[in-house]
Amino acid sequence: MDIKKEIINRFGSHADHYVKSGIHAKGNDLKLMVEFSGVDRDDILLDVATGG
Repeated sequence: MDIKKEIINRFGSHADHYVKSGIHAKGNDLKLMVEFSGVDRDDILLDVATGG
């Protein structure tokens, strides 16, 4: 099996759990990550492979 298919198979069955998980989707750490990053409203960001 190629690596891309293996990743899809492993993550695909769990993706919905991450989307619905309170700690992943609405955790207090999300606000802290924004504060620590130093971004502001005018910045443009790219979300790469960080969720379902």
